Amino acid sequence: MKRGHSARRFDAGFTLLELMIVVVMIGIIVALGIPAISAQMRDRRTNQAAHQVALLFRQARALAMGRGGAVLVHFDAGTVTQGKIDVREALDVDPAHCLSLPASSCSLANWNAAATTQNRLVTTFDPSALNVFGNVQLKMFTSSGAAGNAVDICFSPLGRPFRRLSFSGTFTPMVDVPYVEVSPVNGIGPTRTVLVLPNGASRLAL
Repeated sequence: MKRGHSARRFDAGFTLLELMIVVVMIGIIVALGIPAISAQMRDRRTNQAAHQVALLFRQARALAMGRGGAVLVHFDAGTVTQGKIDVREALDVDPAHCLSLPASSCSLANWNAAATTQNRLVTTFDPSALNVFGNVQLKMFTSSGAAGNAVDICFSPLGRPFRRLSFSGTFTPMVDVPYVEVSPVNGIGPTRTVLVLPNGASRLAL
């Protein structure tokens, strides 16, 4: 009889106190892990936005070479606090030519956003309009470190980049390395840098 009674005691489950201790320990582990997870998600968003910016420049150059037309990458920090990038393709307005053909000149094209018959909007990257990038901001600089509120980089049909530092300025061949800084708005987390090279290529700085 004693042996059976002893076996039933060992078959009993956890006590309420033991279960409460386990639950509290799990809660502590989760609470400690939340800040690390949040930091990883924040850093991932910044990194993802930097890759998106680099991809925009690569796509613009590929489109210019593939379509045989001028393609503009316009950075604007004047109207939006987090920075914005538009990619536009110049359109040929010569009535003797087929409609909607790309135009090949960066300087002769009308890049005004309202001139929808003379250029078309290919794509836009505006972090402030995307909830997932709500804490991401874009800033563009020349190779000397001077900030640019409105910077245009235009790719010719040969993939060669031309640059101007104002929307009404003159395009000149790009011989330096402007860059875009992608950083958190609140300043917490890493900053990624996207380089635009004189040969037209773009990449993330190490």
